[in-house]
Amino acid sequence: MTILIKGLLPFIAIFISLSSLAQERGYSNNDFKPTHEIRLKVGAFNLGRCGTRNGCSGVFPNCNHVFDTDFGYNDYEYQLYNGRNQKKGAISFGYRYNLRKILSIGADFTYGHTIHEMYHRITDQTIKEGDNYNFSFTPMVRLSYYKNSLIHLYGEAGVGVGWNRYNLVSHVEDVNSKDFHNECFVSYQVIPFGISLGRKIFGFSEVGFGREGSIIVGVGYKFNLN
Repeated sequence: MTILIKGLLPFIAIFISLSSLAQERGYSNNDFKPTHEIRLKVGAFNLGRCGTRNGCSGVFPNCNHVFDTDFGYNDYEYQLYNGRNQKKGAISFGYRYNLRKILSIGADFTYGHTIHEMYHRITDQTIKEGDNYNFSFTPMVRLSYYKNSLIHLYGEAGVGVGWNRYNLVSHVEDVNSKDFHNECFVSYQVIPFGISLGRKIFGFSEVGFGREGSIIVGVGYKFNLN
């Protein structure tokens, strides 16, 4: 958690600096009316948390050891190698309340899926097959860098909670065994830069890192209840 907080600090500083700049340029709320947004987005290269068995080894190389040995097939570990490690991406549904011209709050609900396989070094037989399903709920804070009736430039970040279910099928000495593991985790998403185009119905693209992905595209709908 300490490492995560330290990693977020530079982005928090950027958000504060840019929002201060927006205020200095007369980003007034005098003509602003609060609005609501619903958003649907898909993300690629979503990151996991080391130790949750969801394919984060590409970012933290030592995490493969966690995956390989967690279920204790010690006689076979030295004979195995990592095979397919496929992230299916992430799908997120979110809500934003545009509270001020430069400030919005809301939350995202995200689903992700990762497949991991391990093979025998000599026979190339599939020894382990793992499916990881994760769900997360992440409150978000968004700061606008620039906004007019059509274009919106922004950054946002959030920290929340999530749940993993990991299903493992092992094929050892012609005996199939199944196991599963459930756990909670801290979810996060940092988006230093995002852009949306449109008025009531809009499309958007974002770059960042976290549970929702590193490259994100989506669509949204803006409305006012009054």
